[in-house]
Amino acid sequence: MSKNIRGLAWIVLRWAARVSPRVIILENVPEFVTWGPVRRGKPVKSKAGQTFRKWLLQLRELGYKVEYYCKWYSY
Repeated sequence: MSKNIRGLAWIVLRWAARVSPRVIILENVPEFVTWGPVRRGKPVKSKAGQTFRKWLLQLRELGYKVEYYCKWYSY
């Protein structure tokens, strides 16, 4: 839930927009797919995954085909 940790994901988008690599491979903690808004230091459970989906959309808008896998989280 730390802004510093979550900020790392957004750096990927800025880098992708600037450099335009052909392929991007990320490894992250499984909780990444559950990222959503945080209020008073706690996740808003009803909005779980919202931030992750926004991140995916922005990566797709840059022209990337996105594939991801998380064996413990059903989406």
